[in-house]
Amino acid sequence: MITHTNQNRATKLEKLLLAERRKQLKKNFYPLSIKELNKFVDDSENDFINGKASSAQDVLKQIDSWK
Repeated sequence: MITHTNQNRATKLEKLLLAERRKQLKKNFYPLSIKELNKFVDDSENDFINGKASSAQDVLKQIDSWK
């Protein structure tokens, strides 16, 4: 049985966990420098040219096979 007090505790815990998750995400995300961004784009283009890319259709087929 969920009491009003237990519901309040659960709500407070959810808020605390959400705040901690946001703090961790902020800490782990940072903007790329122009050099890093250019390398990321260059690497992605090279992967595409060398056949290391999948179409959205292929990815969706693969996901459907997981079911």
